Amino acid sequence: MESICKIASDIEFWKIMAPVLTVVVGWLLNEKARRQAELDKRIFEQRKKKEESYRILLKSSKGFSEGQEDAELLKLAFLDELQLCWLHASDDVIKKIYAFIDSVHTDSSEQIKAQKEHLFAEFVAALRNDTLSHKLIERSDLKSKDYRLLKPNDKKPNK
Repeated sequence: MESICKIASDIEFWKIMAPVLTVVVGWLLNEKARRQAELDKRIFEQRKKKEESYRILLKSSKGFSEGQEDAELLKLAFLDELQLCWLHASDDVIKKIYAFIDSVHTDSSEQIKAQKEHLFAEFVAALRNDTLSHKLIERSDLKSKDYRLLKPNDKKPNK
């Protein structure tokens, strides 16, 4: 123990160790900053993809409205974008989209119309919450059985 104290109190030891420790601490801080910058970049890129995708979903959702002139093209654009959402959207968004799509294949009584509007509002709220979230999606609870290949003219969605 005395030899360690003697070495630690030796000025020659600190002439060598001070620069070494400075370099090591500097490297560690630089590495931490680099990793944070990479994470920030990934979050920004994912958020940008989500925003563009969600814009397309919102614009093309008009295809599910009654009396829409280009409904089939809009539905196709919506369903195409839904397939891409599996790459970057949160589980909640995908589940809300499917719930909305399931509702548009039902009859059109006033009660059902209100339910459709409610499900559409939940879908839009999920898009907004996911867009405003600055979290990087790293895992999903969705499984392959949750995926559905939908076509614009399907009367009932494939489950």
